[in-house]
Amino acid sequence: MKKMMATINESSINNTNAGAKAKDDIIEISKKAGYQQLILNNPKSHADKLKFLSKSYTKGLQSIYDVDADMIVFQYAGYFNFTTDVSIRQFRKYNKRTDLYLLIHDVSYLRSQLEKDWKREFKLFNSVDGLIVHNQHMKQWLAEHGVTVPMINLEIFDYLTPHPINDNDFNRKVVFAGNLEKSTFLSKLKLDTQIELFGPKPLDNYPDNVTYKGIKKPEELALFLDQSFGLVWDGDSIHECSGKLGNYERYNNPHKVSLYLSAGLPVIVWKQAAISDFIEKHQVGITIDDLGNLDKVIDQITPEQYQMMKHNVAEVAQQLRSGHYTLTALEKLEKL
Repeated sequence: MKKMMATINESSINNTNAGAKAKDDIIEISKKAGYQQLILNNPKSHADKLKFLSKSYTKGLQSIYDVDADMIVFQYAGYFNFTTDVSIRQFRKYNKRTDLYLLIHDVSYLRSQLEKDWKREFKLFNSVDGLIVHNQHMKQWLAEHGVTVPMINLEIFDYLTPHPINDNDFNRKVVFAGNLEKSTFLSKLKLDTQIELFGPKPLDNYPDNVTYKGIKKPEELALFLDQSFGLVWDGDSIHECSGKLGNYERYNNPHKVSLYLSAGLPVIVWKQAAISDFIEKHQVGITIDDLGNLDKVIDQITPEQYQMMKHNVAEVAQQLRSGHYTLTALEKLEKL
């Protein structure tokens, strides 16, 4: 079987953005499964978009769309809407024999709650032969809202890294890595637990227990993760993951969960987040309803319990570093 992985070039995105890391890892993992790579350049300017559109409707790009493959897996990011929509439409126009699937990184509607996003994505998802989705919660939501193509559950994103797995002692510190501008809950996280932050756009003021540690590239951040837990949370409230981004936690697999676990850190996630199923199943962290209770929860963990978590995390980390979850999902997709 001839297989291809199609990816839109993200060179225009800042290299501290983890989105490109996720897609780059998929590219490398898919090579292990025998996938050839098809890279599409995203037109940046209005003039470049017109050129792309013009070529797409002539024979200029037909050689790209009419590839010699039995199946193509397209990495769907939820943005690059113009390039994605034109590319998939033209794949279908010029190539009737090749099965086309989407590996979903983001569902725009679940992030934005904008009806126009769902109208576009609903049509797009049902135009292909199948989807790789994040988890059972995303799969169920899509099915309930009219997506009828077969769907494969990824479970968690893999995370490739050459750095050693963290083997630190139980120091009770917590790390949070991400876009700090949108993580306003951190300004309210006044606890005894020490919180260390990495990422762009920090807020002007944090409680005394919160320390900003700067910006690190995704490929080097693991070297600085010597805390006891990695925190995944979104919104402006410490009592729940609130707002549109908080609601998205109910359906997505945050890539930073994979970052923490691959580095050897147990994670702390919202109990109502979709990823909490994975955390509880593999016993690789804490699920919590309210961050206001974090001091109490961490204080109740014994060194022996923490070491058991670390043992479980190390096993999962090896799977993430080997591309286990991506390879398993691709294998299932090939059998549809």
